[in-house]
Amino acid sequence: MNTHSAVAPRLYIEPEESKVVGLEESKVVNTHTSRGTTFHFY
Repeated sequence: MNTHSAVAPRLYIEPEESKVVGLEESKVVNTHTSRGTTFHFY
């Protein structure tokens, strides 16, 4: 599900990617806190 590499803002806005946001939410938050505004989805 690497549709968006560094487009986290879109994931939060787009309902279609809600599933990815929900599943990777914890990772996103951790990455956001560590890297600032750089989001990496694996």
